[in-house]
Amino acid sequence: MNQQAVIQMATQIWNDYQAKRPQYEALGLPLPILTATPLHEVVEHFVYCANLSDQYRVNIDPMRWFNRSHASIEAFVASRVAQEKRRAGVKAVIRKYGRDGAERIVARHTGRHINLR
Repeated sequence: MNQQAVIQMATQIWNDYQAKRPQYEALGLPLPILTATPLHEVVEHFVYCANLSDQYRVNIDPMRWFNRSHASIEAFVASRVAQEKRRAGVKAVIRKYGRDGAERIVARHTGRHINLR
């Protein structure tokens, strides 16, 4: 994703939360963490998540991972990449033999019965 587009998106989301701030305060509700965070930190987080998404081709929702450490985000990305690598062989067998054939082949060679539907 274009870095300028990510910055605009982060700024828009931050501005939306800032516009809702008086409503939270009037109702006595706790403020969302994004409301209390400076804009430059929000933009930095969104850019970091977008760079990881582009680098590893994994979808990362920056709002879900907000207020988490870089290490925890990287651990999530590493687990998703490992999961994709484990599924790569099965995907190749599906492309070559179809779903039914792939289920039989995987069951015969690994002993695991998987549902590919």
